Amino acid sequence: MEGLQYERIAERFAAQRILVAGDLMLDEFLWGKVSRISPEAPVPVVDVTAESYYPGGAANVARNIREFTAHASVMGMAGADPYGDRLVSLLHGSGIETTGVLQHASSFTTVKTRWSGWIESGTRRRQRSRPSGRWRIWHRRSRWWTQS
Repeated sequence: MEGLQYERIAERFAAQRILVAGDLMLDEFLWGKVSRISPEAPVPVVDVTAESYYPGGAANVARNIREFTAHASVMGMAGADPYGDRLVSLLHGSGIETTGVLQHASSFTTVKTRWSGWIESGTRRRQRSRPSGRWRIWHRRSRWWTQS
């Protein structure tokens, strides 16, 4: 493909309506300084000085797509918890339609936490639970996409 063809494709992309369906997660970044090494285990103790939150997983894909079109929507599951509320709020703030996000009371929002303190860094993951019947509920909720 020549460069002109890429430009034509990019110009048409802005008018497209895009739905991203998948695993939603919240990326949490904790910033700080290593103050000491823990006496219980040889790991650094970080004094947290700042926190940042961003949509992760499929939510991040939707956020990236939103840069190219004003018609980006996301569909997936999140917990009915403070992390899920923060994720939905971040998506709204980015101009992403969240009608397809189901916040389920018996589920946890997946959070990937990265922390950085001077040279040391690490990652941990909080896994969400999988309540029975949640995909059936999600499927019923997803009908909004075909009806709009």
